[in-house]
Amino acid sequence: PVISGTAPTTGSGISNSIVSYTLNEACKSGTIVFTRTGGLADGSSPHSYTMSGTDLSSGAHTNLNTGKTLVDGTTYSLSFDATDLAGNNATTVTNTGLNFDSAPPVIARTVLVSTSGLTTGGFIRQGDTYYVYAEVTDNLSGVNLVTTDVSNITTGATAVTLSTTGGPWTVNALSYNYRTS
Repeated sequence: PVISGTAPTTGSGISNSIVSYTLNEACKSGTIVFTRTGGLADGSSPHSYTMSGTDLSSGAHTNLNTGKTLVDGTTYSLSFDATDLAGNNATTVTNTGLNFDSAPPVIARTVLVSTSGLTTGGFIRQGDTYYVYAEVTDNLSGVNLVTTDVSNITTGATAVTLSTTGGPWTVNALSYNYRTS
């Protein structure tokens, strides 16, 4: 048998033990195994799931919940094995560097800085340029999106989504930028 279309793919950040794969023919047995390769200790590793029933049928299998409990802050490899009805073994497919991260990012602090000064009393002045700085950390997978609520300073807008690339973004004629420092 041939195993293809496996997911999660090498180098992915994951937050559950849901997998996907494709079998080119029906199989009589198969296993899916998460094995700790780094990060925090996982005394239950390896985590083995035995395929059964429709898991072994020919075709695509998407979002199969293996039900395995993985450890936050741990890196895993994920291997797929199968044996067809004639007893032939598939070539094992292994995806490496899967970083299990179930904890949300931590926002330590935020600061609003004006590039042209504040009005008397420290109020934001319409038409001025401001930077919103956020100190955000994540133990394993990193931060790839920051959303800033500007509903109380920009009429008609509720939030500005700032990805970690690109910009500036304009909302109601006000410009926003994302900077890493």
